[in-house]
Amino acid sequence: QKDPKAFARAPSGTGAFAFESREADRRVWLKRFDPTIAYERIELRVVGDETSRLLELLKGRADVLTVTPSRPLLAPLKRRKDLELISAAGNGYSYLAFNLRLKQLSDQRVRQAIALAINREAIIEHKYLGLARPSAAMTPPDHWAHPAGLQPSPYNPRKAAALLNAAGWRTHPDLLENAESNQKYPVLQLEMRTTPEKFGRALSLVLQEQLRRVGIDLVLRINDWGTLYSQVKKGNFQLVRMEWIPVLSPALLDWVFHSHAQPHQAGDCVTAADCPGGADNNSETSRERYSCSSGMCRRNGGNRGGYSNVRVDALLDSASRENNQDKQRVLYGKAQHILAEELPYVSLWHEDRVWIVRQPWTGVELKPSGSFLGLLSARRSDAR
Repeated sequence: QKDPKAFARAPSGTGAFAFESREADRRVWLKRFDPTIAYERIELRVVGDETSRLLELLKGRADVLTVTPSRPLLAPLKRRKDLELISAAGNGYSYLAFNLRLKQLSDQRVRQAIALAINREAIIEHKYLGLARPSAAMTPPDHWAHPAGLQPSPYNPRKAAALLNAAGWRTHPDLLENAESNQKYPVLQLEMRTTPEKFGRALSLVLQEQLRRVGIDLVLRINDWGTLYSQVKKGNFQLVRMEWIPVLSPALLDWVFHSHAQPHQAGDCVTAADCPGGADNNSETSRERYSCSSGMCRRNGGNRGGYSNVRVDALLDSASRENNQDKQRVLYGKAQHILAEELPYVSLWHEDRVWIVRQPWTGVELKPSGSFLGLLSARRSDAR
């Protein structure tokens, strides 16, 4: 009888490299299979701590760092002559999610005011050192399903203040032409969950200050990642800043924004046909979206903020049954235009990927997906 775990211990396959050996989940050694590659073998190492990763690189015990370092570290690393920083437009997605079940956040004017109060350009310049793109939708600008003509929400605190005033909330008097009646309104108080890690908390503090300037009192609730994620999955949040990494398939829109994808609707299923929404067994995209794991419908559960729009549902269902990519692009584009208007999420930015290469290695090509295929072209500049 064959050991079902044998392949995991010694995987085989075809490609540029062949499996050689491994050390648990910490190291994997591959040997060259394609003779055109400039080096004989490669060692892939998993180092969980950022400080340890950087020390391995700086001490010469690693040649390429394939995890983007924290932004505050990039400037000093860039000044080192023995290191090269290479970047590529990333396909991750940073966003601010709302719990639309709450009365104050169910008002579209409030969500629009929050979107207009956020100065993305300033955050990208000062916190990301320019290595990010303002976001207009979940799909990045260079994605085939990105909606044509959709632009990121502009920074406009005066318009944000006008929307808050119209919704019955107090705003900063300097942002209104006639603020006398507005000062009788209550202050909008909201809570945003965030994590204690330094960079993420710094971003949350910036968002807190930008919202304060239009009169919104944003309180930060600090949770470790496990607690934050478990509470978000239960719908126990008001606002939360999170990321999807990476956004490769527009099927993610279906899982996050379809009204049938709310967590409380998740249930048992056996086949794709058991999932709601009219799965088409002849559609490759439907098979991907409606695939099941351990008896739980994977399509359900991603819509944690309670968003529901029958037009978006219909567009996403139509896209799931469509095999023509050009027609899918139109359907997904229309859905994302509606999402950008109604704002169950505020799209923030798409962060660039950054790899660090140590001399004398050159020729590394960073792919938007971060694929290790970018290492195949590496070579030593001192090779003879």
